[in-house]
Amino acid sequence: MYVREILGTLAVGEVISVDDSATQFHVPDDRKGTFDMISVSSRILQQFGSRYDSIKECVQLKNPGGMAYSQCPRVFDVLKEILVVVKKDIIDTDILPSVPLLLTQLESGINVAEFGCATGVILNKLASRFKKSTFLGSDVASEPLVQAREEANIKGLQNVTYDTDNIETISESFKERFDWILTREVIHDLTHPQEALNEIYRCLKPGGIYSMIDVGIEGGITGNIANPSAMFYYSVSSFLCIPESYRKPDSAALGATWGAPLAREMVAKAGFTIINESVSGTDSFEVHFVCKK
Repeated sequence: MYVREILGTLAVGEVISVDDSATQFHVPDDRKGTFDMISVSSRILQQFGSRYDSIKECVQLKNPGGMAYSQCPRVFDVLKEILVVVKKDIIDTDILPSVPLLLTQLESGINVAEFGCATGVILNKLASRFKKSTFLGSDVASEPLVQAREEANIKGLQNVTYDTDNIETISESFKERFDWILTREVIHDLTHPQEALNEIYRCLKPGGIYSMIDVGIEGGITGNIANPSAMFYYSVSSFLCIPESYRKPDSAALGATWGAPLAREMVAKAGFTIINESVSGTDSFEVHFVCKK
């Protein structure tokens, strides 16, 4: 009976289709991508509810503050599912095509780092594919790195390591160490994002590439009135991004809606030259800013 009612809900909502006998249900091919997106997005909404009371306390004038992702570890599972289900082909659709020479370099062997790698989904795929290159994954939260290491061990990867590090104060030993550095949906979450961009610049070799994949909304609030995707990002930012960054009085607290113009301004201030920008095929607000040192 539960199955019947659930199927009925999905059918009348036009998520799935049903034949005239009401016994054969299926998901039309043209809806599968949307179905995957809705499935993952609904899990994000669950996080809003689980964090509601804590965020309510954070916004009080008497006690302003934030809430780290690690205080609600299931957030990392949702972020992982986005990369596994919705953006499972991100390396070949959004990353490598934006940096044409990178494929050859990875095949020959270069040093790569992903800061804010969380569960290591992207980095483990890269390490598995490009055995001559070496990869370092780092995140300020230790919980998701456990999953990253476990997956790397299961795959028998010898060319990837994971460490807990703060992107805003990267080890001096990393100076001019990497040929390519990647961050995805990280910079706007940081307490001091400009310092992080400066550190990334320092860690790249001369001529090295920094791939900043981040939310790049154009037009601000007035330019996105009645845009459901923008509304979603403002909501996510309120419950996840701002609390993550706003844990110090001097936090930039940019949020996911920081905007492409400010993103360009900040990478330029760090010393980078943007040589390419490309929009994700699965999210019109996610932009790959290809920056060269």
